[in-house]
Amino acid sequence: MIQLEKGKRSEEKVHSRKSEVSEGVVSNYRFNDSTITQFIGLSNYHIIKSSFTRLHDSTVKQLKKNKKMKTYINIFITLFILTSCQTANKEEKHDDHEKQEQAANGEEAHAHEDEISISQAQFKANHMVLDSLQIYQFSDYIEASGTIDVPPKNKASISPFYGGYVKSINLINGDFVKKGQLLFSLENPDFLQLQQDFLQAKEQLAYLKLDYERQKQLADEQIASKKKYLKAKADYRVTKSKYQSLKRKLIMLHINPDTLTDENIRETIFIYAPISGYVSDISIEKGAFLSPEKVALKITNTKHKHVELKVYEKDYNKLKKGQKVVFSLQNSPKKQYHGTIHLLGKTVDKQQRFINIHVHIEDEKSTQNILPMMYVDAKIAISNHEAKALPETAVIDKEAAHFVLVQTEIEEGNLIFEAKEVVIGDNNNGMVEIINFLDIKPTDKILVKGGYFLLGAGGGHQHDH
Repeated sequence: MIQLEKGKRSEEKVHSRKSEVSEGVVSNYRFNDSTITQFIGLSNYHIIKSSFTRLHDSTVKQLKKNKKMKTYINIFITLFILTSCQTANKEEKHDDHEKQEQAANGEEAHAHEDEISISQAQFKANHMVLDSLQIYQFSDYIEASGTIDVPPKNKASISPFYGGYVKSINLINGDFVKKGQLLFSLENPDFLQLQQDFLQAKEQLAYLKLDYERQKQLADEQIASKKKYLKAKADYRVTKSKYQSLKRKLIMLHINPDTLTDENIRETIFIYAPISGYVSDISIEKGAFLSPEKVALKITNTKHKHVELKVYEKDYNKLKKGQKVVFSLQNSPKKQYHGTIHLLGKTVDKQQRFINIHVHIEDEKSTQNILPMMYVDAKIAISNHEAKALPETAVIDKEAAHFVLVQTEIEEGNLIFEAKEVVIGDNNNGMVEIINFLDIKPTDKILVKGGYFLLGAGGGHQHDH
């Protein structure tokens, strides 16, 4: 019994050692999963792991008995891992190469996206124009505001010298009247009395003149007393003064005193236009009483217009007669007009501290649709500088940037354009300064008209000031 138990224990120890040897052999080939994956990749890792499983099941016993085979297995596994690493590296390089090709293709596609192709027929149909960079003179300026005005001699406020009731008026605001044209008529009984007084003074004056001349002759011959002569002289002169005063009043009422008689006395007077111009501010109507202090209407002759600007005193010393002025109406800022400073005011407004500047308009025919008292914004040029520039129609705003379309080639009859970003500076009279002009060759042909329809279709708009 004892011998059998000892033999059994001895057999168990041998079996235990064999298991330890087996486990030790297998443990020589256990690697950290993440380490293996980094070297050989996930797919190769699963292959190796499967091989280990088969080795454990079918060859562990042979490894225990055959140390030489164990050495071969070690070599085999080492070569297998190295080969797998090389394969993984090749795959990685292949992936990198594909990524580089995709990036290159993407850049090429992006380059084509920046190019625009149009046919010759499209170019002509849209009235497109090509041009190149130009040298343009830009001005430094002072900004001012003001109004359109006319000289005082071209404005008239119509009021009667004597009050009366409006008998007739056939005008409306905006009518054009010529100098001497009838405006309206007034009637008043006082007009009759004025004419009657004039005719009486006229008759008295004729009698007193004869009496004065007779008394003067008698006084000279010392036949009559000098006292009668002096009285006759005084009466004549007083009546003559009254006659002349009444005569002037009739003339002011447009009544001819030379043709006035008892038969043509009238209670109506007529008011005529003192100047030619357009009627405005009519404040009377038929039947209303018009007093002398009230303005019935106004007439403005717009043949000669000018600009009255207001410039603050801090800028006054920069101004002088003859400086160029560019102005536009506040309700139509795109249309520009030109003028020159004609007069500089000599007084300063006490409250707002500005000085009036009188500007003559260069082409008055272009201002036919401009009315007096319209508000204007103006720029007064005080200095000049030259710079490379393009028409503002060539610059297209898109996504908070500025672009121009440069022709690069003609391919199969089509014009190829490339969008180039530009940095703009001053803007004068439809011309835009190009700051980065070195990015554009002097010989480059640039689309200066019609580019909005090409690049603007993607969300841009033509540059405008």
